[in-house]
Amino acid sequence: MQEKSCLLLISGVTGSKPYFKDTISGNATLDSLLSYHYGKENIIEIDTNALRDSWTPDLLDKVSFTDITKFYLNGLRRRAIRSLIKATVDKLKAQGYTKIDLWAHSLGTVEAAGSKIDIDTFIMFGSPIGFPTPVLRSTVKNELSFLGITKPPLKCETLINFWSPLDIVGSRPLTRDTRWRFGASDYKDIRSDTQHDLSDYLEFFLKIRKKLGLIEA
Repeated sequence: MQEKSCLLLISGVTGSKPYFKDTISGNATLDSLLSYHYGKENIIEIDTNALRDSWTPDLLDKVSFTDITKFYLNGLRRRAIRSLIKATVDKLKAQGYTKIDLWAHSLGTVEAAGSKIDIDTFIMFGSPIGFPTPVLRSTVKNELSFLGITKPPLKCETLINFWSPLDIVGSRPLTRDTRWRFGASDYKDIRSDTQHDLSDYLEFFLKIRKKLGLIEA
């Protein structure tokens, strides 16, 4: 019986609707490859943005990087977002999906990493876990792994972290520290030399996907 697989997408900070699927659609080559590999109906974007905007004091709407601020100031919000991600994965498994891959960008990688899910391939683009600023990096890491004692909840078989020294968010490799391998037996840090923009990361992904053995047509 043919394996039933799907690709989940989680966007980072956005002013309105999630952008991951639209960004893929804007790259005709990648859109075609992913549609062929998974089937268009099996590419699913999880909209965590609406939950980021819940329970928000008016004051925070005037703060720069408000989505990040709201995320870290409210544990209820973090739990609701991660419950949504887990519920989505659980539902797909109940529907018979035996291979679930997840791609996330920016803040979406942190939302996913803190979710109690077990997936196949986890690809991170520009993750704040690799923030260049030590204080911000520690804030992100400690929320996922308390004082370095615990490990993040997400588990995966394969992990690929795309980072770049030119990225103002995800500027560092991660997997030298075993906590950030998420239990993966196959893990890689890939330097892209791109900016933080998702479209740049995806264009780079296209160029090297064959070397990584991913999304073979």
